Order: sequence, then C-alpha cells, then structure tokens
Amino acid sequence: SLLRHTESGSPVQSIIIPEALTDKLLYFSNSDCPGKKTVSSLNNEIKIFAEDSADYIGECAGIICAKENETLLKYKDEIKIDYKKNSKQNKIINSKNVIKEENIIEKKFYINGNFEDAFLKSKIKIEKELNSNIVYTNKNETQGAISYWDGENLKIFTPTQWPLNLRENLSAILNIDEDKIIIHKTKTTSFESNSLWINTILSCQASIASYNLKKPVKLVLSREEQDNFIDKPI
Repeated sequence: SLLRHTESGSPVQSIIIPEALTDKLLYFSNSDCPGKKTVSSLNNEIKIFAEDSADYIGECAGIICAKENETLLKYKDEIKIDYKKNSKQNKIINSKNVIKEENIIEKKFYINGNFEDAFLKSKIKIEKELNSNIVYTNKNETQGAISYWDGENLKIFTPTQWPLNLRENLSAILNIDEDKIIIHKTKTTSFESNSLWINTILSCQASIASYNLKKPVKLVLSREEQDNFIDKPI
C-alpha cells in the first residue's frame, strides 16, 4: 500500500510508525532506493517517492509492506505523516466545495427538442436545483505490479504499455543491467494517458520494496486511487 500525502507544499518532519507495528509493517521510501530517485518520462523527471514534501495532495511518500494483506489493510492507516508548520500549506479540500462557477473553464449543453416550450406548456411543473458529483463506474482491474527476484534477475508482472521505458527506469533506479530485467506484460485494461507513466512509477515502487525485502512484492491500487489518479480526466 502507498502512503500518500494529505498536504502539499509542507515540509515533512517525520513519518510516524507506532512502535507496536514495527514487527507487522515495513516502510520504504527514497532513502531505500539504491540508484536514481526519479522516473524519466518524455523528458520529465518524476519523483518515485516525495519523501521531503509533496507537489500535490495524494503524491506518494513511501510504500507500506506486510506479510499478509489482512494485516496491511488493518494497520496501514496507523502510519502518519507529521508535517512542519507552514502557513503556505494546502490541505485536502472537500470535493463538494471545489466545483464552483469561477473554477469552470468551459460549459457544454446538449439539448434534444425544445424543452423550454414543453416545460411552459406542462400542466405540472417541478422546479428544483440538484448538485451531484461525477460518479465513475469503471470496473476494470486497477493498476499494479508484482515484482520479485530470481537470483540476480528482476522479474515483474504489470500491465505496462511502455516496456522499453519501464526497463530503462528500473535499471537506473536499482543499479542493475537492463538484460537482468524480465518484464511480463499482463492484460491492459486502462488506456488512459495517466496510466503510461503511473504504471512505471508503481512498478518501480514495488521493485524498490522487493529489492530491500528480497521477497516478492505485490502493489495494487485501490478503486479510489484508480479513480483519483488515473481514470478521472485532468
């Protein structure tokens, strides 16, 4: 599971891991990465983990691992990020307050028939204002990766759409030769542009954890993460 920032622009003071959970959960971040700390994508450098501060709310600070998925789901929310006080910080905003008239760049109306005329001629009229958040109903498998080591070779299963870029980044991040990286491309269910580079980051995050643990690591986004960071239009 990924530990995500709840504030942007605020320096991180510490990652709080309760002592009682140190034998149940393990946490990895940039300091555990043996090589490059960023992913290269289309001439951009993207942080694998935002260890010191976040550029946006929801950016990953690190990865939380547990032997059993039940243990991870039960305790992962106990790990917290402690921020230094900063007057310029941006905190999570309730989505109901985000969609305001001044924030709307463009509007489009699709009308079939003359509804105004039909409304005026109607004997029964019901007038009411309704506000609703957009509901996404995508039920495809979420993004993720399984990474493990077979001797000196790294093997990874993931629905990458850009295996060449993934191999180059894994090589730079883990300081291993590209010919020691074996990518098994699984079925791709999301073709959003965000999935191109986010999949590479997810694969690198899982591989960093696997590198340190010397054990297989499975990292899969939740449905909420998939909706917020991949499927929703930007």
